[in-house]
Amino acid sequence: MSVSNSTNGSGKSYEDLLSEAGHRVLMQLLPAIVWNSVLGIIGLVGNALTFIFYSRKSKQSSTVVLIKLLAAFDFGGCLLQFCTVADLSVIVYYTNNVLCKFNYFVDHWIVVTSVLILWLISIDRYRKLCSPSKTQFTIKHATWGVAIVCGISLVNSVRDFVTYSVVNVNLTPSDIDIPVVVGHYCTNSDAKNLQVLIAAFHIVDAAVLFSVLVTFVFTYGKIWHTLRKHKQKTSMSLHKSKFNFEIPDNRNTQISPLGVNNQLSYTTSNSTNAFSQASSICTMANSSIGEATVSAHMKPSPSSVSFASDGSIDPVKKKHAKTKNSERNITVMMFAVSVGFVICFAPYFAVILIRQLTVTSSDEFNGTIQFFLRSPFWNCDINPIIYCFFNPQFRRYVKHVFTKLSIFKDSEISSTS
Repeated sequence: MSVSNSTNGSGKSYEDLLSEAGHRVLMQLLPAIVWNSVLGIIGLVGNALTFIFYSRKSKQSSTVVLIKLLAAFDFGGCLLQFCTVADLSVIVYYTNNVLCKFNYFVDHWIVVTSVLILWLISIDRYRKLCSPSKTQFTIKHATWGVAIVCGISLVNSVRDFVTYSVVNVNLTPSDIDIPVVVGHYCTNSDAKNLQVLIAAFHIVDAAVLFSVLVTFVFTYGKIWHTLRKHKQKTSMSLHKSKFNFEIPDNRNTQISPLGVNNQLSYTTSNSTNAFSQASSICTMANSSIGEATVSAHMKPSPSSVSFASDGSIDPVKKKHAKTKNSERNITVMMFAVSVGFVICFAPYFAVILIRQLTVTSSDEFNGTIQFFLRSPFWNCDINPIIYCFFNPQFRRYVKHVFTKLSIFKDSEISSTS
């Protein structure tokens, strides 16, 4: 059938006009396709290495288990990101309604589960640093927690089988103003009887994300306040210890410099003995000052440094101090991941709000709208980058893996040549 005879008289078939419109839309969406493809590759490799590292190279704890499971779900999110890339590539030809519903159901399930795991991590960090005397998460608690939030997210995502479907969108194959072909697009259903339900589910999503954000602000805010108080307390203790030296009590020793004491009837032996004792006192004081200066320069925590009977640092206290530093470093890293989550999800909800208020069906293929609708996937992509930046051990592991791959590749090339 030739649609052009009734529109612009170009003589093109309906398939030709649809192909021309599809190519035009593809060029608009090309930046989103390239961007998500590159980030998806980084996310796949990064999350795979994260899972391996925290499974084999790290001492297992509740936080490590949560990070490991988060990496597993983020890996799944990166795989689904390539499904959205394929969706963008054939967006005007999307006609499979069942695949549309299932794809968005899995997307929703994976992404929300990742968000709720971050929520669990923030609570775990809060309890370890702000309430260390209370019951802590164990590895079993962390595993069951992830299973529970995964189930909640699964139930919440079932609604996508109702609210998503393939809708018709009017397209223009060229710069003319009159739409002449109809494309297809997988998105929220345009059925009028579902619009209130769709808006209600968007509100539920926003409420869940807002609750997670409030939890982040509370937990990491309290952690920051606790660490700040600990730092101030440590600084005050160091300041006091710098000038608080114990000089041996030698009140029975009488040292009388010339011109100060009027009793000059000392024997030579007593004078020599007094001088020797004074020299000993000065030497001990100088030694104490030197040790205090070194201690002030090193800035150890009074609570974390203890000396054994032989004068060496107590290994138990040293291990405890190392553990506390490790806990703080993990907390800072996961706070950065939480900030990344907020940055990635903010554009998505802004676009959702704009779509609900102003966007018509013909504007759905706008490049900017489609670009930011995929922003929740970016959170899955950038998490390994954050781990690499804040964790030196993980950074060295990644470098080691790529170095081995490079050496293996070079050996293969040399053997074939």
